[in-house]
Amino acid sequence: MKHLFVQTFRQGFKVLAEIKNTVSKVKLKKELKSRLDMILQEKDLEHVLYEISFVKSIKPDASTGKKRLIVVKEI
Repeated sequence: MKHLFVQTFRQGFKVLAEIKNTVSKVKLKKELKSRLDMILQEKDLEHVLYEISFVKSIKPDASTGKKRLIVVKEI
């Protein structure tokens, strides 16, 4: 599974997870949420908001041809 973190505003981000149709979205979302909550808590960042969405594919960056891990949208 590949991930893309998109900073959507100053105190939040969106996680796009590329998954195959055979994966349980409910189970995967629960696992991702648990991991993210733990990481944010360890860093004292519980106030940061996030959203998890599933996509069929994450497109590569047009200039590099590689899939990016983090994208910052204009805030």
